[in-house]
Amino acid sequence: MKERNYGIDLLRLVLMYMVCLLHTLGQGGILDAAVPGSASFGIYWLLETFAYSSVDSFAMISGYTASGKPQRYGRIVELWFQVFFYSFVLTAVFTLAGLNPDRGPRGLIHSALPVITGEYWYFTAYVALFFAMPLLDRFLLSADEVTARRSLIVIGILYSGFGVLTDPFQSMGGYSAIWIIVLYCAGALARRARLFESRRGITLIVVWALCMLIGWSVKMTTGIGRLINYVSPTVALPAIIMVVLFARLKPNPKFVQALSPLAFGVYLFQLNPVVWAQLLGAFAFVAAMPPLTGVLCALGLALGIFLAGLAVEFLRSHLAKLLHISRLSQLIADKASRGVDKLLFLLK
Repeated sequence: MKERNYGIDLLRLVLMYMVCLLHTLGQGGILDAAVPGSASFGIYWLLETFAYSSVDSFAMISGYTASGKPQRYGRIVELWFQVFFYSFVLTAVFTLAGLNPDRGPRGLIHSALPVITGEYWYFTAYVALFFAMPLLDRFLLSADEVTARRSLIVIGILYSGFGVLTDPFQSMGGYSAIWIIVLYCAGALARRARLFESRRGITLIVVWALCMLIGWSVKMTTGIGRLINYVSPTVALPAIIMVVLFARLKPNPKFVQALSPLAFGVYLFQLNPVVWAQLLGAFAFVAAMPPLTGVLCALGLALGIFLAGLAVEFLRSHLAKLLHISRLSQLIADKASRGVDKLLFLLK
């Protein structure tokens, strides 16, 4: 039995905090309020650049830890229930509490269909990836080291190198199922290729920092943010470096076992329509603070969002256990599977 890598579990938590920081700076209005050319402007964009690899890295983890085990379709149904809680149930609670005056019946219906409406773009993209995994794994997990390295180079050039220039494959700057699938493949191939395994940690950290500084420098000198983009090599390369580095760590299992399963809920909490609307421009005042004070405040606000998300997800997960959502999800998946089998029989 493969031993669980708790360093990767710890990384999930770190990445979700970085996502909170992204939303604090972006949706929170700090970047927009910072005066271009000022010290604060440069510092906040440096923070933004630092955190930008988090989404790519989170998606790569799925490929890096892929085992090739048979797909448990009850898992995707269970994830849907989790998303439904944040999209519809939590929104309904906020609405009844008077915290969502603009969300009428049509908005609630929209919230009840999170995959179809793309209410949570990452989950919608993950659904497409989930059903592609069995086919992808047949190649990815059987590739030898040389094939894996060559494949990594090819997809890196096609989807990241070309993608940052013209987006020929419609990866939409990373907000698409295509890019999430590419990241899954990159994570799995990196594992098969034993990527960076012989490199010292300090060397990888230097490369990670250089990538970040290149993207930030281009933004500061030209105003062009193409290299601070999910598909950019200066974002994707640090993302896989973080996975490799954290895979080497041996953190306290009790700590990460308790918190790591809550990580995805932190993302869903932030993207709840009501919470997201409340975040809009809420932290713009930070940009007027002295740089050091502002940075500490931004980091603290991101931590506040992170802890709030953990608390809500902790309560949701316990509610799901009381309602036996895992068992219900498996029953639904089994029924759907039998329905597909009958359809295949009719098509013979």
